[in-house]
Amino acid sequence: METDTETGADPSSEPIKPCKEARVAKIYRENVYYPFIDSIRRNMYGTGEESLDADERQKITLCKHSAARTAVEQAADISAGFRIFKALVKLITFEDVTISGHGLKRRATEALDAEKRVQLSKLKSDAIVDFLTKLPVITHRAFLVEHTEKGFILNGQKDEISRKLPDLYGLIGTKRRKWNLPMYVNGHIDEALYDQYGDDYPLDTNSSGEEVPKHQQISQENRQRAKIPSNPKQRQLRQELLEHRKFERDRIARKHYDEEQKLEEPLETPL
Repeated sequence: METDTETGADPSSEPIKPCKEARVAKIYRENVYYPFIDSIRRNMYGTGEESLDADERQKITLCKHSAARTAVEQAADISAGFRIFKALVKLITFEDVTISGHGLKRRATEALDAEKRVQLSKLKSDAIVDFLTKLPVITHRAFLVEHTEKGFILNGQKDEISRKLPDLYGLIGTKRRKWNLPMYVNGHIDEALYDQYGDDYPLDTNSSGEEVPKHQQISQENRQRAKIPSNPKQRQLRQELLEHRKFERDRIARKHYDEEQKLEEPLETPL
């Protein structure tokens, strides 16, 4: 076994010093990352970890999207804003604009020159200044209302018509596997399904306290339980009902016409 010739200690027993990247990561997390997360929690929820305890007492659950699903669930990732932003970064530049002719570029240059702890080559410092200078222009062009709002519509957080209400089909549409929920598939839960759960879903009552079953079909839609009128199945049923009623009206009209024709025919007189 090897030992240190000066101290006689076993080198393998000494703590391993972290590499430079690990030390930088540790400093970043302690000085930048953790304070940033805490500030966000304070702005959104009030008091950092204390707010999470308050949420727990109120039985409030905070949820986080799966990293693998952000491309179809997170509105900001679905919208075109970031894609346009990345494209504009390569197209727009202020390299040819002088410092005296652009206040933001001048302030960015002065701030970077005053930062003595950072030693950068001129190529890198010019790139940073150029990016900071064009950042407001790129952000304004990329994240227009129509670009950002599209993401909220595609993931179901806002409906496409009023743009104020959540869209059930959009929300469920982000799932990998198709749901077979009766409300989602048919747009309406049949009364028989409620009956299977017994006392969990009691029958409706009228003003006299009498139980009123809700077995009405599409012809009495106003008396049905909660449903989704925009569901394709429900729209099809309403269309079929309209066509059936039209057919019946036409049939009755033809019957009345035939009866009138018979009344107008002259009676045959015997010879």
